[in-house]
Amino acid sequence: MEALSVTQEYLMFALEKNKGKLGSSEQELLFMVAGGIIELLSGGYIVHAEKGKLVQGKALENDLPYLKSLYTLITSQKKPKDVGEIGIRYLSGLTDKILIELMQSICLSLVEAGCAEEVTVAGLFGEKKRYLVSPCALDVIIAKLREGLLKNEPLSTDVACLALMLEKSDFLGRYFSKYENKRFKTQLKEAHSNESNELLKEVLDAYESLYISVFVTATMGTH
Repeated sequence: MEALSVTQEYLMFALEKNKGKLGSSEQELLFMVAGGIIELLSGGYIVHAEKGKLVQGKALENDLPYLKSLYTLITSQKKPKDVGEIGIRYLSGLTDKILIELMQSICLSLVEAGCAEEVTVAGLFGEKKRYLVSPCALDVIIAKLREGLLKNEPLSTDVACLALMLEKSDFLGRYFSKYENKRFKTQLKEAHSNESNELLKEVLDAYESLYISVFVTATMGTH
């Protein structure tokens, strides 16, 4: 199986839970956007500027094609935005088009990797796309998580990041025993307290920034 990013792996769990539907909960969408931003930061395609604003780093070219729309949105801003402001653009409910474009791009990357199948189903308002996850491909990821969990050593960064996203989304209980869930939570606390694990901290910080920004926007909209 082709190696996947943490963002792609997380989406596989979300698609499996939602029977191939795109983003059924705000929390899942928050992690998709946060994961994409972290991937772009980790690769140096975007960088932090003053006051946490995100600006263009190196050219994306043919790398991470499924994040091209996110990269373009971030780097084309006349005034640089921070993580929370980018999240509001995606999740405020006013820009469904850019959110769907991002989600479909990641889904299609899974299809190209042989990890999902694109199907068309009939609906009340016309045909809709669904992305059915390969059970074998999902089992490979679950096995990787379980292997990382059972080792008598700290979780690797990619395993810790994926486990964090799954734990925050209440997905772990669908695939792991109560004992494994408890062990994951303990190891995640240890990983997060490890100051050298910068990537895990960035994932959590990005998610929290997105969550707070979107929550505040939604709250203001009710007044």
